[in-house]
Amino acid sequence: MDTAQNTLFELDLFELLQLAHLPEEEKVERLLEIQQIVLTDFITNDLPELLAKEDYDKVWEIFKNENGDEIDAFLKEKIPDYEELILAKLLIFKKELVLDNFKTRIDILAQRREELRQEPDSDQKTKELLQVEKDFTKYTELSSAVENSDWQKVNSLL
Repeated sequence: MDTAQNTLFELDLFELLQLAHLPEEEKVERLLEIQQIVLTDFITNDLPELLAKEDYDKVWEIFKNENGDEIDAFLKEKIPDYEELILAKLLIFKKELVLDNFKTRIDILAQRREELRQEPDSDQKTKELLQVEKDFTKYTELSSAVENSDWQKVNSLL
């Protein structure tokens, strides 16, 4: 695994999304949802090329019965680098999720900046506009760092 991925792997998803305040139960639920999304994508898009049709059909049967441990064991047996493939897909998903989060924040801040520019001048407006501009710059830099897989910069900006 290269250094950029290794650093991405080490960064906490909830800190990246600025959701570290969530209760542990909710974090666990979100992680399980992410694992399900990635596994479904893997089974749907990658497995047909990696397994014989008979094995692929068996995976779908196990998957429909929602037996994650059985799927895991079966795929580890049939695909020698299964864990590495899943980890790579998880990291891609994590990167896309973080990038989407930052871009959404940029869009919201840009909209708020335009709203503020339409308001009459006041100390409050000036103060909020300065904060919006600061946050806009921060998330623009974060977004660029994520796109370039510069996880050390992402970590330093957060």
